Amino acid sequence: MREILLDPRTGELDPLTELLLFSAARRELVTQVTAPALAEGRIVLCDRYADSTRAYQGHGRGVDRDLIGRISSLVIAGATPARTLLFDLTPEEGLARAIGRNAREGGHETRFENEKLEFHRRVRDGFLAIARAEPNRVTVIDAAAPVERVQEAVVAAVAGVIPPKA
Repeated sequence: MREILLDPRTGELDPLTELLLFSAARRELVTQVTAPALAEGRIVLCDRYADSTRAYQGHGRGVDRDLIGRISSLVIAGATPARTLLFDLTPEEGLARAIGRNAREGGHETRFENEKLEFHRRVRDGFLAIARAEPNRVTVIDAAAPVERVQEAVVAAVAGVIPPKA
């Protein structure tokens, strides 16, 4: 599902359809991987989760945020992150990095990378709004900083959540 959603050949989707498809894909991830791992006491790391839906479909696409919240509650069924790291970049820098990565790796731009800059600004504003609303869970990390500083910020952010290796 995720591949279809990212593929630029898919074309434009109705925002509610996009929300429901991402939610279905996330639900499968939660039921098949995340929840069982948490039940075993394992640490789970995710790249993108429910906040992405709030930012992309809510702020970016304008889907009703209360509806997104209700759907998200059903989808993640209590599998809420203890800590979320928000690697913050300007939309211009983020797109430049993505396009550069795609060129190096022989990939292509996704439907999202092909969106107008204003869409990406709304998405970033959405992520930053989530961080302001939930500062105890969301740590904003300056992804434009040198890699060593980003690494230090990540280690500091997860220090209270992920126990040090014995």
